[in-house]
Amino acid sequence: MSEEELFNIDNLSPFKTWNFTSFLLPQPSSGTEAHKNTLALDLDETLIFASTVPIKNADAVITVHVPPTSSSADEPNNSEDHSATVPLPSTPNSYRLYIRYRPFLREFLQYVIQHYEVIIFTASRYYYCGAILKQMEQDFPNLRFMKPGADAVKLNRTAETEKQYVTVLHRNHCTPTNAGYIKDLHLLGRSLKRTVLIDNNAVCGAFQPYNSLLIKDYVGEVDTTSAEAANDTAASLLKEVKGYNANQAPSTEFKDSRSDDTVLKDLIRPGGLMECLSTTDDIPFTLTKTMEYNILIGKSTQIGGPIRKEN
Repeated sequence: MSEEELFNIDNLSPFKTWNFTSFLLPQPSSGTEAHKNTLALDLDETLIFASTVPIKNADAVITVHVPPTSSSADEPNNSEDHSATVPLPSTPNSYRLYIRYRPFLREFLQYVIQHYEVIIFTASRYYYCGAILKQMEQDFPNLRFMKPGADAVKLNRTAETEKQYVTVLHRNHCTPTNAGYIKDLHLLGRSLKRTVLIDNNAVCGAFQPYNSLLIKDYVGEVDTTSAEAANDTAASLLKEVKGYNANQAPSTEFKDSRSDDTVLKDLIRPGGLMECLSTTDDIPFTLTKTMEYNILIGKSTQIGGPIRKEN
């Protein structure tokens, strides 16, 4: 089978034959960021859990301001401000959001930022993810989240202290389908052999299934006795804002997993999957061999385990 035929199987993007402007700037040709593999990270139920219902041991509580019209929910067109966390004006229509970070998130982010070009790729709306990422900048002071097209090197020149800049893609950058919002990695402008998406929703990686690493949902323990728990309107709004359609939602079953959930820790352990994917020049092949090996040893749901070396 020719390389072109393999490309057509691995890449189901409807934009393969289109001339398009990539979401990301070209990678630097020199320096520490040159030639890194690209890692796209989902946000909700992958790195964090957010709820309008109080969460046990929440890591943060924020207020999300909902724009008055759907058009203003899009990212503000302000070329002078490169931050992806620019707050929208306060409106009477707002809600409180309880956030819990997945265990080992800090260690995971520190590791992947060192070894990958990292982007946040979420199907949620801009005003929602922007509010969450603004809180994360406070809780993870070395991180800054920026709009597509911003130049991290230039931003660091004007910063008082050097930061780790992460590009943010949101609902506007997804492809809507009747199955849900798909994150088309082809539009990043990176080689698909060196790009991987980590997500809890299989639909999001449907255009490049061999570049997608599916992990289990992370869902926080909510207070079902609170007054907010009975607010079906707020729950429905949050589901739409996160990018789930009528037939999609993360599991609601939950065991308090602050110590039990080790998904992110397993991914970055020595010899683990993130180490292997950061050095390979063929991510789809590596992921396929990993899945075959895990099925062979009866651990098809294993995440972050060591990869069997080929002779």
